[in-house]
Amino acid sequence: MEDVCSCQLAHLVAMRPDGSLIDIDGGHAPGSVPGAKGLVAVEADEELWKFICNSPHWRRPVLAVARTFVKPPLNTLSPTA
Repeated sequence: MEDVCSCQLAHLVAMRPDGSLIDIDGGHAPGSVPGAKGLVAVEADEELWKFICNSPHWRRPVLAVARTFVKPPLNTLSPTA
């Protein structure tokens, strides 16, 4: 990934099939993540994930800890149709 530094990646969100976005604060309407105004959305493909995982600016998450604060926002979301 030429001309890209993983330090430029400020926030990660997941997109549901209906276009809604999910981050640590819960669900958001498509295209509206609070605090992300002016940031450019980049779809994370396999190449980008490899790049992130090998970057010195990112570390692998501790999944057991992450699950403790991800579950509450996910529980507030309605299932997709």
